[in-house]
Amino acid sequence: MLDRTLAFSSILLLLSACGGQDDPLPEDGDLMAADETVDAPKADDPADDPAAEDPGADPAEPEDPAAAAAPSADCTVGWTYVDCHPNETTLTIDGDDREVLWRVPAGEPPEGGWPVVLAFHGTNDPASKVFSWSYYSFIDQSYGGYYQLQTTRDLLDAGFAVLAPKARLLPGGIYWDTNIPPYADNWSEGPDAAFMDQLLLEIAAGTFGPLDTGRQYAMGLSSGAYHSSRLAVAYPDQFRGVALQSGSYATCISAFPCEVEAADLPANHPPTLLMAGSLDAIVPLSTTEAYEDALVDNGTESTLEVVSIAGHQWTSSSPGWVLDWFQTH
Repeated sequence: MLDRTLAFSSILLLLSACGGQDDPLPEDGDLMAADETVDAPKADDPADDPAAEDPGADPAEPEDPAAAAAPSADCTVGWTYVDCHPNETTLTIDGDDREVLWRVPAGEPPEGGWPVVLAFHGTNDPASKVFSWSYYSFIDQSYGGYYQLQTTRDLLDAGFAVLAPKARLLPGGIYWDTNIPPYADNWSEGPDAAFMDQLLLEIAAGTFGPLDTGRQYAMGLSSGAYHSSRLAVAYPDQFRGVALQSGSYATCISAFPCEVEAADLPANHPPTLLMAGSLDAIVPLSTTEAYEDALVDNGTESTLEVVSIAGHQWTSSSPGWVLDWFQTH
């Protein structure tokens, strides 16, 4: 227990010192010259990134008929910023207020409601970045923030609702408790477990609009990726798929050896997309590969996508990979 506590403290220091790789200013055509509410544009073609793998299906031609029929989501886009105008809802759980940012696509929902993606932020990386980005914000630029926002825009445009819950303020910052003491080995007794239990009930109750509880997905970066893995393990029958950017199994932590075997996973673990940068010093590729090996041994459908020149960050390939994974599962 002490070793895990000391390890996590050192990781928080590393995260606070590392801002991630800054995003380049998007090329002409990605953002508008004047403030304007427009249909959310498509993600950059990952083929433009010489280090990227093939992202799969073209997001402009989704395979899901319900998503294909959905109108574009409205986002305010300027030369150097994007704002997708999320709603904010506060849930009170055991006396604590927990906030959720959320947005549904424009237009009428398909029969059964919008498919929904739960998007989890990383350590000290605000949930607001899921829905907004500014070129002049160091925080927004960190960890590939532009491509995170682009992932959200593509999901909304394809007919997915997006919910971004906020983690608690804990010693050292804001992060999810899936892999920290004492909850790593007793997660069901922790505050985040109670939050997720209530969040899933609120989704079913229509608190966030008409959502399809039969098509729920999770994605996240870093701490949010570990938390997405936690949902796959704790609620395997409630999620159709998960996508992890720069993360690994629910109880693993940063650069420390990731000990996970097929026996640790539920037999019905949801299909899992793993995305990693080969230069990631915070969550090294080897720890993600350990999770991938366990998933394969478990018979779980999984894919590991690696970008050779990326670190701990969303990449230009992430939007296409995530959208394709959720549309095909």
